[in-house]
Amino acid sequence: KGGLQVQNRNNFQWYDIPHDPNSFVINSGLALQYLTNDYFIATNHRVLLNKKERISIPFFFEPSYDFSKEC
Repeated sequence: KGGLQVQNRNNFQWYDIPHDPNSFVINSGLALQYLTNDYFIATNHRVLLNKKERISIPFFFEPSYDFSKEC
């Protein structure tokens, strides 16, 4: 249905993510950035209000605070 945008780190402009009903969009967060030593960078993103019905399923996963990435 559209509405998802990501922000460019260099010019801070927001860009629409094209809607494709046969795909998933995965935004990596700060936990993955930390665990990969900045190999995967967290994505600034937002969702604009949209009058059409849509399904959005956010899933948040973070290791416990005493997690050691040396394991």
